[in-house]
Amino acid sequence: MVSFFRMLGVTLAQMEPSHICALHNLIFKDGCNANTVIHYHAVVCKALHYAVKNEMIPKNSADMVDRPKVIKYNAGYYNEKRIAVLFEATKQDSIAVVIQLAAYYGLRRSEVLGTRWSAIDFQRGTISINHKFSQGKSGEKKVLYAEDKLKTKSSFRTLPLIPEVRTLLQEIKERQEYHRKLFKKSYDKTYADYVCVDEMEKIFKPNFITDHSGFLLKLYQFRVIRNHDLRHSCVSLLLTQVIPMKHIQE
Repeated sequence: MVSFFRMLGVTLAQMEPSHICALHNLIFKDGCNANTVIHYHAVVCKALHYAVKNEMIPKNSADMVDRPKVIKYNAGYYNEKRIAVLFEATKQDSIAVVIQLAAYYGLRRSEVLGTRWSAIDFQRGTISINHKFSQGKSGEKKVLYAEDKLKTKSSFRTLPLIPEVRTLLQEIKERQEYHRKLFKKSYDKTYADYVCVDEMEKIFKPNFITDHSGFLLKLYQFRVIRNHDLRHSCVSLLLTQVIPMKHIQE
């Protein structure tokens, strides 16, 4: 963005609404949507506002330029038959458990990645959602966060262990124990209590889940939806079972 204005040879004091419009057009030309333009417009507007506040320039040119309208995202979902096909197609993939936990329980990505063995009671047949694993920024660096703080109080919940999920989890537990013995000291025990890990027990990073999910959907010729939209697929499955919306929300 800064290089764009340098390319135009425009200084802070010379900034005009036409220059902001030129930036909008360039972003659209690069194939980005209106939401991206709005994001960049907000950055420019904030910078110019700071300059005006500190009497560096007399006006904020960004205030004189209309932003494009926000594109509302319409969440997609799969019906019961499509979900079954997805499960079968991806059952041998490393993130099969991520896909199934999201679809069966309507979990957020951070909740799925935060699933721990200590929260699963095979004897009682329950799985507790009480932890999350996410990614954020600390300055310019990407940082991973593990915390017992969920989005809302109702996010903390204990759910029945669905038979299909129980079977999958038991298989994963056996594989993890096998890999632990196989790799011995090379095995990373940092995330030993986490379910969603690779062969070396390194936890799946959020961005990897997003990218790999998209790859799998294209590979098996599924209509591409976000990993988060598996939550909506869960709702659609529950509605077909005539479960009241009040209960689904809870």
